[in-house]
Amino acid sequence: QVLTQPVTSIGFSGDALTLTCGASYYSSLPTTFTWVNAAGTTFSAGTTSGITVTNTNGASTLTIGSLSYNTVTNTQDQYQCSVAYTGVRTLQSNFADVYVREIINYSTVTNNEFAGAAFTLSCSYMSNQAVTVSWKQGNDVITTGTTTHLGNGKNLGTLVFASLTVADAGDYKCTATEDSREVLSSGTVTLTVLGFT
Repeated sequence: QVLTQPVTSIGFSGDALTLTCGASYYSSLPTTFTWVNAAGTTFSAGTTSGITVTNTNGASTLTIGSLSYNTVTNTQDQYQCSVAYTGVRTLQSNFADVYVREIINYSTVTNNEFAGAAFTLSCSYMSNQAVTVSWKQGNDVITTGTTTHLGNGKNLGTLVFASLTVADAGDYKCTATEDSREVLSSGTVTLTVLGFT
């Protein structure tokens, strides 16, 4: 068996992430480590498409230099490690999931709107999981927001004001929840409601 299994990992877009596996059986024999993703792409020692495999005595690491989750470069995947002992056998690890999280982005951070006007706050979040986006005004949870799944992992959270009042002014926070687990709360966005003079 492979003694050190790569484990499911979560990282933010743009960050580096490293998976590790290793084996100590037949430690005196020459070993060759390789990695493969769910689609069957093989990664050997060196760097391929931003993924670097480094092999040392009895261990191997796969480092994704910059996590991304989009239709052009998608590093969110499953990765498996294999170790071949020369003349003996090949051992394989379990697949480890790598999930990429995007920071919540607001359409605008500072908003100055007139009382009585219709207005919508929006934020976006990338994930391949079931996501619900919710809102808070200060510490108060707002239950009227909606989540729209736009495809390719993009989720849009909106908070609609049919007619702004001065009481709507304040700092708002957009929060993403995956499968009932809060994974990220963003910074705040400010709404200023201007009265008529």
